[in-house]
Amino acid sequence: PIVVGSHLVTALQTIVSRNTDPFTPIVVSVTQFHAGSTFNVIPDTALLQGTVRSFNAELHEETYSAIKRICDGVAQACDVGIDLIRSKHCYPPTVNDPALTKQCVHILQTHGNVVHQDCPPSMGAEDFSYYCQEKPGCFVFLGNGDSYPLHHPKFNFNDAILTVGAQYWVDLAHSYKSTA
Repeated sequence: PIVVGSHLVTALQTIVSRNTDPFTPIVVSVTQFHAGSTFNVIPDTALLQGTVRSFNAELHEETYSAIKRICDGVAQACDVGIDLIRSKHCYPPTVNDPALTKQCVHILQTHGNVVHQDCPPSMGAEDFSYYCQEKPGCFVFLGNGDSYPLHHPKFNFNDAILTVGAQYWVDLAHSYKSTA
């Protein structure tokens, strides 16, 4: 299972490099590989997990089809069974509403210590995307001043940003109330 899983990881890495437009953002990553519990026994099974991220729902589906095709091919070549289970945690892209974004930027700019910067699209997965499918939304990074990004093991949350964030939400609620 470890050798087969290793073949599978390598083959899956070719999806982005060999099967997609290089100018279209897509991520295919194997992020977990678990097999065995001792050094001298070949395990019965291996468990691999990963993620697919894109800004395009059609490309996401095509990529899932490519993953299935590769799993089937590796299984056949290695004479093993591979069960592909699609997780329900495949987040759609988070798309900010332009009008609401303009409103949020205006509010952020009223705070002297908050500077607006256009962020390039991020391949991060975010459950906020589900809210934006139901109602117009704007995902905001307040900034933390830390040199490490979110989810990095050395990330250090800056508690001083809490008051800025709280004031932002108060101001946003007041601006929303005045436009409703």
